[in-house]
Amino acid sequence: MVIPISCRVFTLSMTIQKAITILFCAFSGTIHAQSELRLAIASGTDDSAIELSFTSKPTKIYRIEKSTDLNQFSLLAMIDGTGNRFTVRLIADQNQQFYRALELSALITAGEILQLESPPPDHKIKYGNGPLQFGNLRIPKGDGPHPVVIFLHGGCWLSQFKIGHTALLEQALAREGYSVWSIEYRRIGDEGGGWPGTFNDVGQGADHLREVASQFNLDLTKVVASGHSAGGQLALWLAARSTLSNEIEIYSENPLPIHGVVGLAPAPDLEGLHKARVCGHVIDPLMEGSPLEFPSHYANASPMQLAPIGVPQALVIGTRDDFWGPIGQAYFKRAVEAGDNQVRVVQAPESGHFEMIVPTTSSWPVVRKAFQTLFLEIAD
Repeated sequence: MVIPISCRVFTLSMTIQKAITILFCAFSGTIHAQSELRLAIASGTDDSAIELSFTSKPTKIYRIEKSTDLNQFSLLAMIDGTGNRFTVRLIADQNQQFYRALELSALITAGEILQLESPPPDHKIKYGNGPLQFGNLRIPKGDGPHPVVIFLHGGCWLSQFKIGHTALLEQALAREGYSVWSIEYRRIGDEGGGWPGTFNDVGQGADHLREVASQFNLDLTKVVASGHSAGGQLALWLAARSTLSNEIEIYSENPLPIHGVVGLAPAPDLEGLHKARVCGHVIDPLMEGSPLEFPSHYANASPMQLAPIGVPQALVIGTRDDFWGPIGQAYFKRAVEAGDNQVRVVQAPESGHFEMIVPTTSSWPVVRKAFQTLFLEIAD
């Protein structure tokens, strides 16, 4: 039983680097042993808000005190200056005499993602002559043939986010029985990145699987494209390549068929992202300009215009992903309006933008099930 909590915030002292803050919280309902009380620190500071606003995250919970009122407690925390949200979970003991902190978890940041361990792949394979035109292949145990996940890392289509930060997720997928082909590609900041090089790299990398399928016993009748954030946009684009105009620079005559898509916090709305000038206005060089300047580019690269793409799609969206979550939801709405009955949203209740690509988080079972369900769909 999860009991919602409302709180008021009282700051006792504040400096540039830290503050002592007490939350006086109240809840309604009967507290039983093992009842879970969740307090999500996020946004909104009115008295009735369950989610409250901080400019920073707690580095330590000093104590949790039960008030004389059974339905109130106070929390004293030290706050540092990192600006992240966090969740405190509290649980009643058998005698209902005190509450103890079970978990304190900050949302994972982009900086922390770049520091993740990057286990090496089983094979690093070139699909082109450029230094960034390669893929990392991970092979599961067993003889095969193995179904294939084509994975595309995210990072705002920018060069500073490289292939290694999703290695742990790729490894976890391989343990589930999938061959994982993770494609590196030129991005904004790389020579040749942007329009059309980024898209041509991704397409060429996917098509290269035909050259290695027999050597590594890959089942190309069961290929799912997946990607995180910017990579989610590219995964959806891969699945729609057969519909592109043959007059566009990113056209391929015989693209590898994609049978389904798992988008992890996907960023498919290139038109909306251009208007929002995200990531240093990255969509402008990615697409060579605005939707008004190059409408054919957006018509052939933005999933918002390519929908319906004609294959099953699972869009995994974190409920705590305040910015990118609505971008994925906007694509879902557009796809349904376009008549796509094969697209669905999978909620990741405890995920921000990055938790779902870290297989040690509580979001991993959600991601794993999304892949399992989609592969069952395409096997029918």
